[in-house]
Amino acid sequence: MPLLDALSTYIDAQTALTAATDLFKSFLPESPDACVAIFEYPGMAPRHNFGASSNFRTEHPKFQVICRDVAGEYDLARSQAETIFLLLEKLTETDLSGVRYHSIEALHSPFALEPDAKGRVLVSCSYIAMKATG
Repeated sequence: MPLLDALSTYIDAQTALTAATDLFKSFLPESPDACVAIFEYPGMAPRHNFGASSNFRTEHPKFQVICRDVAGEYDLARSQAETIFLLLEKLTETDLSGVRYHSIEALHSPFALEPDAKGRVLVSCSYIAMKATG
């Protein structure tokens, strides 16, 4: 299962967020104002664990979580980002939707981005995962 699907399923099960309602993959829709989006971006090259001919490798995808809320509601967006941060940071040696993740690590703490065109608050955090394949 692709990374964003696994993360969406996990976050949906562990929080009050609901996939395709206020939790989205690869896009931040115009509405609702209060929502969360997960975006994939390039990670590190895969590492072959038992030589170049091995099917066993570790992938290192990176992803970003953006939490949005109405203008002036920084505390709510920040709280949502912190909840997801604490949820993901504790994952080690966990199966998500049938795929083994050795770890998920934040690359930094959640922080505020510039508001969007409608002045809505955006809080973001980026992560790197260590995913087993093969």
